Amino acid sequence: MKLIKVAKRVTSIKETARRAGVWLAVLLMLFSLLVTFVSSDSNEVQAAPTVVEVINRRGYVKTAAWFRAGPTTESAKLKLFDASSPVDVYESVKGQLTSGSDLWYRIRDVRGGGEGYIHAPLVTLTNQPIQEPEDPVTTPEFEAYLTAQGFPESYKPALRKLHQAHPTWVFQAFHAVEYNNSSNKLTFSKAVQDQYQAVKRSNGTYTSRSCVPGWAPLCEVAFESPLYNFRDNTWVFIDAGGWKPANYEMVAHTMDPRTWLNEQHIFQFERLSYEPNVQNLTLIFNALKGTFMESDTETYQPPAPSSNPTDPAASSPTDPAASDPTDPSSDNTTDPTPENVPLPRGCVEYIDDQGQTKIKTYAEIFMDAAEITGVNPFFLVQRCIMEVSPQGGGAVSGTVAGYEGYYNFYNIRAFSGSDPVLNGLKYARYGATNSGPLEVERTRYYLPWDSQWRAIVGGSAWIADEYIRHGQDTLYLQKFNLAGSISHQYMANLYAPKYESARTFINYLDQGVIETPFVFKIPVMANMPDNPSPYPSINGNRNNYLKSLNVSQGTLKPAFNMETYVYDVDVPAGTGTIQVTASGVSGTNSTIKNAGTHSLSVGTNNIVIEVTSESNETRTYTLRVTRPQDPPPEIVPDVPVIPDVQLPDGVFLVDDYQITGRFLINAWPDDGRNIAKRIKEAFVFPADMSIEITQRNDEPVTNDMALGTGAKIRIYKPGVSEPVVFLELVIFGDGCGDGWINSNDYYAVFDFMYRGKERSEAELMAMDAVPDGFINSNDYYAVFDHMYRGRIIPQTRSSSPGGS
Repeated sequence: MKLIKVAKRVTSIKETARRAGVWLAVLLMLFSLLVTFVSSDSNEVQAAPTVVEVINRRGYVKTAAWFRAGPTTESAKLKLFDASSPVDVYESVKGQLTSGSDLWYRIRDVRGGGEGYIHAPLVTLTNQPIQEPEDPVTTPEFEAYLTAQGFPESYKPALRKLHQAHPTWVFQAFHAVEYNNSSNKLTFSKAVQDQYQAVKRSNGTYTSRSCVPGWAPLCEVAFESPLYNFRDNTWVFIDAGGWKPANYEMVAHTMDPRTWLNEQHIFQFERLSYEPNVQNLTLIFNALKGTFMESDTETYQPPAPSSNPTDPAASSPTDPAASDPTDPSSDNTTDPTPENVPLPRGCVEYIDDQGQTKIKTYAEIFMDAAEITGVNPFFLVQRCIMEVSPQGGGAVSGTVAGYEGYYNFYNIRAFSGSDPVLNGLKYARYGATNSGPLEVERTRYYLPWDSQWRAIVGGSAWIADEYIRHGQDTLYLQKFNLAGSISHQYMANLYAPKYESARTFINYLDQGVIETPFVFKIPVMANMPDNPSPYPSINGNRNNYLKSLNVSQGTLKPAFNMETYVYDVDVPAGTGTIQVTASGVSGTNSTIKNAGTHSLSVGTNNIVIEVTSESNETRTYTLRVTRPQDPPPEIVPDVPVIPDVQLPDGVFLVDDYQITGRFLINAWPDDGRNIAKRIKEAFVFPADMSIEITQRNDEPVTNDMALGTGAKIRIYKPGVSEPVVFLELVIFGDGCGDGWINSNDYYAVFDFMYRGKERSEAELMAMDAVPDGFINSNDYYAVFDHMYRGRIIPQTRSSSPGGS
């Protein structure tokens, strides 16, 4: 980050070059504006904005604000500035009237580069002229002081710049030691690891000591287990509000004190004791502007009482402003009692310890807290805003069910969980025991917090006792406790010190107290990196795991697991292509390469699926697809043409069974049509005839036995040894003759095609499952499709086997 520098005269050559550059930029901007500023009503080109004043000074953005291409709210947004962002202000121009002002600044973004516009009321100007960067001037005395303090060399360049810009500021080194062994210096890597590592809760779940908002860039978020579950792309639950655990790089960047050795953020190292000469009522009044605690005056101004309440003229002034109790210029004469006059904006009523009813502004109450507890009131304001937001919320509304009239302005003991606000209000009402405040809580912390005054002042005392007096007397140390137990930290929010210090700087700047001799307590750890820890550079979702992986032929071996990266797939002979489908755990945040249709050669085919995360990290999954040798040419079974068996007179076949040649067909196993009893009952014959059914090896059968291909049916006349009817059962697909369609039948076809294994006429007929008069790969695909996809193999035929 660039730092403000004390103004110095530059050489005439540099100045001439800079002015030439500025005027070139002005000419380019004017040309752009001639194109940009077109009236929406008349479509006529408007003149470039009128320059009001040439400024050429450094400024700082007061609050988050848009950097725009032109001086209107309709102009393109170039960037969203953070509060306290430095800008070089070239000139003021007339632009769109916005919030009562048509003054805009033409500026340069100091950190990011580029020129544009910003609404002037959003910028605080300094007296520092725009100048070329120069190395700071130091003195032997200051160098000796830095060495005596024990600041590492890597701290000194930034401290020299700060000292040159603000010679009254005091920098003290705080050398951190291990909590359980004060003789050991605390190393930077250990400090970061302690803040980063997952914390196991008593219920077995995990949380984190360092988190970022749910909307934070993913480069700041942890993608390591157990803080992150790569299987479903979710993070551990930290607190209501969608907070996410920060990654190691983000923790290191934020913990590294050198990251914040600039004017805007060094105030996270400011000691938090109350300094009356700096932190006055006006400072606090202005700090509350734009929040739910904003008031119209620094102190409560009671309305002047009416001299004659019954006089209609007194209660109905002709000036509308006079009747507005929130207007500081109003001469309101209404009796200021709760029954008929609302409190002015930003004022609260409470009963003090003496039972007296009082009304104060929030600014006055924060000053009371400072005077009673010795805590910096500006810090208290920023901590309140960070905890409950500028708009307020349930913790400070006094309307939460079951806790009406109770307040917690700093979210003290608002432990993480599904409802932290409720946890904080429980403490505000009942204290640490949850059964009523202890005597020490009543006397030191003003519990219960049943008024805004008691909550603000009592909460300040609690913070002083629990943190500041334990050595956690800076914003930084309240987030990263290098002065004691790591478990004793005020917040998990990594952003808190950055934003609170930025607001502190801009408010001190506005109040003209920036040259106060502030004391900054700056941590130093052992074995720090040579350079400040960089901001994380890997952006985007880092999840590059597959959620699913499927193939159109064969099955994955082993079954899919997102942490298994090599799979074998066997496909039937003759398979020419395979379709691969895959989806990522992070959905559209990852890119999958090489899914789709792939041609297959005989042998092993390697298909590598690449999954690239949004952060450009790749993981691969390999499919080894094996295609066997193609089958030999189609084989025509040597089945002679046999005329259909003719049933003798008086013998009939029912139940849709059919005779083709000398084979009985249409005995589909899934329908129970190959059960011996059912086949017997399908033959109708005279009473003096008999029927005999045997297995294919002539073994007897029982009525409930399932028959397979080759089973024999014989019908006899009395006194005749040879049957008058002889049939063999054929079940198409049941080439092995066990009465079921299964893998044995698949291999029966395979053995006949590739190994020439001899088969009976009935078995050959059964193998022709398609049927097309040939035994080929179509037949074992028919068996395969039945086994794995449930497709039925037709059991009827229109002609005898072996026909044309």
